[in-house]
Amino acid sequence: MISCASKKNAEKPAVSIISKDSMILILTDMHLADADAQLRRVTFDSSNVVLKKDFETIFGHYNINTNRFKQSLKYYTSHPKEMDEMYVQVVTNLSKLNN
Repeated sequence: MISCASKKNAEKPAVSIISKDSMILILTDMHLADADAQLRRVTFDSSNVVLKKDFETIFGHYNINTNRFKQSLKYYTSHPKEMDEMYVQVVTNLSKLNN
């Protein structure tokens, strides 16, 4: 009985993990920011500064911090099926914006 309960808890995301729906929106925005930084054709160092600022703005918009994002990303990358499902939607979102 204890073993079954432990497995259930291990599969369930922690409370601090960002929801899939929010994570999809955040990742979409981050990819857009990254593309914008690349299009600016600035040096790598300058691009990183701009991108860091853009990511901080995105995190502020979604009321999260870098640590919570990293923790959530770590969770989802350790659950590849969920991550794949999310990225299908991220790609769909980006494709819609491209049309």
